[in-house]
Amino acid sequence: MSWLIIAVIALAGATTYQFFHGRRINLLLMRHYLGEIEKLIKPEDRNYVWIGGYVGYRAYYRKGSRKYEFILTLLPRQSLLYFPISLITSRHDKLILKVSGKYKKFHAVQKGYFRSRKFDGYTEISAGGAEFNVRGSDAAIERFKKTVDKLEKPENIKEVELGDTAYLMMKPDVEISNDLKAVLEFIESLEKG
Repeated sequence: MSWLIIAVIALAGATTYQFFHGRRINLLLMRHYLGEIEKLIKPEDRNYVWIGGYVGYRAYYRKGSRKYEFILTLLPRQSLLYFPISLITSRHDKLILKVSGKYKKFHAVQKGYFRSRKFDGYTEISAGGAEFNVRGSDAAIERFKKTVDKLEKPENIKEVELGDTAYLMMKPDVEISNDLKAVLEFIESLEKG
């Protein structure tokens, strides 16, 4: 019976340590990504919504007539018991970007990212060492390939969709600025004049 008490105390100690350690890491990541994004966008107006404590945030920016919405969701590093499960279900941190505007139709999804979804009518391409299912004009596909080829971590781009708005989902990385800048330039290049 004493081994059970020792096990419960050890689990409680490990859980407490993981909470404070994981919380600190997530807060540092949020601060870092927010700073990098704001240096890149240089917004005139900003508004933030905290998501679930240490899980992420939603940031709304305005620069001129353009509106940006960033959604950052981090793995629950503060939870010793749920963190391993989230590695299976969510797989990684996610950064979602939505940009206002009207764009030429384009869609790219990293091959195999959506496990159960089929992409009929899409073309498979390889760019920067990553595989994508894409649909759009030949010029847009070529421009996308050139953009992905110059990314530091092309495998971090999970989905790009352009139409009535621009949508990007990526795995954020500590060195996010250059990749995010390149993708934003790609998005702006397909804006309808």
